Amino acid sequence: MPKTGKTPQVCEHGVLGVAKCAACKRAVVNRHAEKHRLKVNAAAREHQKKVRSMPEGRERLNRYMRIWNAGGVREEVIERYLVDSIKSRGGMCMKFISPGRHGAPDRIVCLPGKSAVFVEVKRPRCGKLGKHQERYHNDLRAVGQLVFVLWTKQDVDAFLLEVELTC
Repeated sequence: MPKTGKTPQVCEHGVLGVAKCAACKRAVVNRHAEKHRLKVNAAAREHQKKVRSMPEGRERLNRYMRIWNAGGVREEVIERYLVDSIKSRGGMCMKFISPGRHGAPDRIVCLPGKSAVFVEVKRPRCGKLGKHQERYHNDLRAVGQLVFVLWTKQDVDAFLLEVELTC
């Protein structure tokens, strides 16, 4: 190091020749991001308080909690119950995949002597149909196909009764 002239810059981390190294710059960005996150979270909490203080906001929350508390059954459990129920009746419950289009129903159900039926299985807690699924189901119904959406094991039992009686 020269004995005369400016003293070299050193950052907090001891990197010679720079006022801020990459780690210093990242720390500054992280501090700003954290401040912003706290500000946004505080605003969101205030908004939620305001919404919940209104009757329609409370009703929306209550509706959501009723759906949430309806049951923690996973979709696979209901789908397995459907497959087992169909097989026990001598039918087939095939997985349906439509490569060219999103939103296809999960299963095609074929029972002896009955026409094929499309079935979408959803979990009871927070399960919902996407817009693309609704469009696909409406297109199938428009050409005369039966499409069912099943949410619980009780829905599966009711579906089996209806299919056995009507189809």
